[in-house]
Amino acid sequence: MIKKALILAAGMGNRLGVHTKKKPKCLVEVNGKSILEYQLEALEENEIKDVVIVIGYRGDRIKEFIKSHKFKNLNIKMVENKEFESSNSSYSFLLASDEVKNKSYIHLNCDIVFLPSLIKKLIESKYDDVIVLDKKIKLSDNMEQVHLEGDKITHMQNTLLKGAVGKATGVAKFSPKNIFWIKKKAEEYITNGDKNQNHYGIIGDAVKHLDFYGLDPGDEVLFEVNSIEDLKKASKAFDS
Repeated sequence: MIKKALILAAGMGNRLGVHTKKKPKCLVEVNGKSILEYQLEALEENEIKDVVIVIGYRGDRIKEFIKSHKFKNLNIKMVENKEFESSNSSYSFLLASDEVKNKSYIHLNCDIVFLPSLIKKLIESKYDDVIVLDKKIKLSDNMEQVHLEGDKITHMQNTLLKGAVGKATGVAKFSPKNIFWIKKKAEEYITNGDKNQNHYGIIGDAVKHLDFYGLDPGDEVLFEVNSIEDLKKASKAFDS
């Protein structure tokens, strides 16, 4: 049974403009509720007890949010990325990796908004390492495009990929075995002075060596909120 989750929430969210001028991306509201609140409620409803949040940009606001909201069934720990302006998500992951290294856990990027039913599907997947896919989005450069054979991810890259069926979202379930490999690869980059690798970019390399699978969310409401236009679409969907 999965009892732990990791949320990467250190980034600045510049593409959201005025919405992230004074608060981090995870506290941007979608139809009156912050993305982080959607995520924590989904984890709580699925009996995931331990949550690690990597904070950076305006991390003080996240601390204030956690204090002011009562998630009585969650044990929330925060890990600070003090180099959030000059690093990327692989570095944030590495800072928190010891918190999730021994057990399977739910991975969340902080800009994904969804309902508890999606986490339930992820937990119940028969696969140990599975990434939720978005098969409805129009594919373009600068998104992690995925090629499948059956359910298995055979290729994942951040540029146009012939035969791609969708994009990998920041909602996933990972096992200790695969995370060990990813952690070692991130450590190699950082040892060489590179703290600016994307976590999913490293996973894109990992799929060449390890088994990862895609989960089709079906009719689940799922939005990545990276831009003002994304925010408008998500708010409209969650208003229905």
